[in-house]
Amino acid sequence: MLYILAIVLLPPLLVFGVYHLALWVDLARVRSRAFWQRLATASAVSHVLLAIGFFLFSYLDYRINGSVRNAGLAFDAYFFDRSPFWSLAALFDTISMVVLLGIFAVLDRFGIPFGATVALTAGIVLIVGTFQWYWLGGGIGAALERLWRGLKGPEDDDENLGHWL
Repeated sequence: MLYILAIVLLPPLLVFGVYHLALWVDLARVRSRAFWQRLATASAVSHVLLAIGFFLFSYLDYRINGSVRNAGLAFDAYFFDRSPFWSLAALFDTISMVVLLGIFAVLDRFGIPFGATVALTAGIVLIVGTFQWYWLGGGIGAALERLWRGLKGPEDDDENLGHWL
């Protein structure tokens, strides 16, 4: 149960951390952008960090697990069969998983052998998943911005404060 809670809470906490780190450093003049753009950028950067970390740690797990290598299992078979890739992709990278399944189905249908499946998978997850999380983070940011604007009320708007200064 704690493992599932950690898996679900890790991405929002990382987005929160990346967002505030980018604001603190003012990386690429992020403070001048709208809130939804800042949150979308933080979501995309967080996705790239999480995806690269997952691929790296899956490879390290394969290298450390000697019984898998001694059984003659290659990394791509280990990655797709024994790592939690499919369950995590179904939960967090749904669009990239659908794209991957479509590409693999087309390759299988035409009988085309493709040896670089892990490299193709990493590329699709990084590109398609990052766009997915950019737009998802931007949508969440726009909804939060609209909610905040509705909570402030018309008399609390920043442009109405000009006559008080």
